[in-house]
Amino acid sequence: MKFRRWPHGLAALIALCIAVLVLVSVETGSVTRPTAATTTRPLPGLSPTEPPVPGSRGGAGREGEGHQAATGGSGVVAGGTDPASRDLTMNPFNFRLGLINGTVVKPDARDWAARTVETGPLLLFLPATGHVPNNYRKFLTVAAEQGYHVLGLDFWNQGKSVAKTCGVDARCYTEVQRNRFNGYGPSRFSKVDEANSVLARLHAALDYLVKHDPDGGWDQYTTDESIHWNRIVVAGHSQGGGEAAYIAHRTRVLGQLTFASPIITDEDTRASWLRQKGKTPTSVMYGFDDRDDIYYPRIEASWRELGMGRHPLTARVPVPSATTAKTVHTLVTTADIGDPHLSHLRTITDLTPMTSKGRPLFLPVWEWMLRAVYPTPSADEKGVSRAE
Repeated sequence: MKFRRWPHGLAALIALCIAVLVLVSVETGSVTRPTAATTTRPLPGLSPTEPPVPGSRGGAGREGEGHQAATGGSGVVAGGTDPASRDLTMNPFNFRLGLINGTVVKPDARDWAARTVETGPLLLFLPATGHVPNNYRKFLTVAAEQGYHVLGLDFWNQGKSVAKTCGVDARCYTEVQRNRFNGYGPSRFSKVDEANSVLARLHAALDYLVKHDPDGGWDQYTTDESIHWNRIVVAGHSQGGGEAAYIAHRTRVLGQLTFASPIITDEDTRASWLRQKGKTPTSVMYGFDDRDDIYYPRIEASWRELGMGRHPLTARVPVPSATTAKTVHTLVTTADIGDPHLSHLRTITDLTPMTSKGRPLFLPVWEWMLRAVYPTPSADEKGVSRAE
């Protein structure tokens, strides 16, 4: 009897192994879809000899993410001449990277990309701890409608947040944020390898978009091994906003937009990378938060350390007037959008409150911030001028 049962059990085991292999192939993209596995160029800025700069993904983030098909939609096309008149494609790019230089990308949630024109700056958006690009589709869609090429990029934001990891350790912020940017200097705080860094992921994602949307203008942000940061607005939420601020500090970018972030101070401590003068002028930096955010005191202090001003514009929906547009860089809502933990999320994620007309409550704030860095003709007519 035992001998007769063995073939049946062996067959079941083989079937199970095959199923697991198929699942792994699908999730990593190594077999069933085009990936960045062919990205074999040397990765710039990743040399282990680079001098140092002085000085968990929870259920909420993952929920629903796996149901999006990996696409490279042919429906992403150019619109008309006026950004305000362009309709965003209903099929944005939603893809995993899979492999970079033979290394499995981890984590590898789907990146989100879209455009409505062939030209215009790139908005590079980095999500909060435990969150993924698909959690920000409302805001990313608005950015694409404003004439940006948009890339919501997954990156290593697992485990504890940088704010909780570093606390009053000034060098910790530098070690973590530098390591996650380019893979340099792994430490006990962060051990991201080069292939999983923000820089490598950005190269791979742009390679993917150039290949699958060849007339889309994605190649304007990179040449060979160089990223054209002067054509890129870095943006992010919470930990992603802190990473965006670090990038803008060490590299001249077109602009910086941070939401419920950055959190790079604690009591009398500030991130050690702030000891050097930043490369991006404060005139193109903007921040937005809720006054009841659990981290608001640290965020406001971080804004001050970055030189973004000491007097935020405060209102239920804080949008500067034409006369104050050039002097306001930080915006704070007084709307009741939940407890301090929810308040940290709802200024920018898809959990954002909606009006009775079905529009995001903070849509006017998002649009103003986007236009402050990259004004459209309609923005100029309203008196919002490009920062110097």
